[in-house]
Amino acid sequence: SKKEADIKTWNEQISFINEQQFRPVEEKSIDMVQTNIIMNLKSRGLNLTGLKTANSKLKNANTYELSFTGSYENTIRFLKDFHVKDILTSVLKVKMESTEGNVIKTTLLYVVYIK
Repeated sequence: SKKEADIKTWNEQISFINEQQFRPVEEKSIDMVQTNIIMNLKSRGLNLTGLKTANSKLKNANTYELSFTGSYENTIRFLKDFHVKDILTSVLKVKMESTEGNVIKTTLLYVVYIK
């Protein structure tokens, strides 16, 4: 029957997702994801200057714009290791500007995928 076929397809899709290294997060866990990103930022010696929701046409995803300042080296370390545990995220855009005193101002547009 169609119902049994739909259930079988759904179970196969769930199994595929659960086998992946990175997975979407539940909507209620978004605050935890954002907190972890901010803590990673601060642990790299970077200074948070802004975090806001950004407009996006992506389905099942929340898009954010993160702004911060710091040294070039710390910024690159943060960007290379940008993730939160096993949460599925994507970086859409990175803008880096040099400011006075060898400080880099970075704006990062990223997506957190939700279930």
